[in-house]
Amino acid sequence: MTRGGASMATQDEEITVEQAADDFAAELARWREVRGMPKRALAQAMDFDPSYVSHMESGRQKPPRSSPASPTMH
Repeated sequence: MTRGGASMATQDEEITVEQAADDFAAELARWREVRGMPKRALAQAMDFDPSYVSHMESGRQKPPRSSPASPTMH
């Protein structure tokens, strides 16, 4: 099943870590674009380097594993 160009697993399918990272990158880009937010503005709001957001969206950088110290998006 696909949504917005990203492959989304159904409830009966097992999702791999790689697929989850790809889905996250696609959703991050979609969320930012729908809101008309430049990568630089998102990076600044999250206290990240702008290149990090670009690398996340392109898949060159995988999202960090969840931890209490990791930033979260609300």
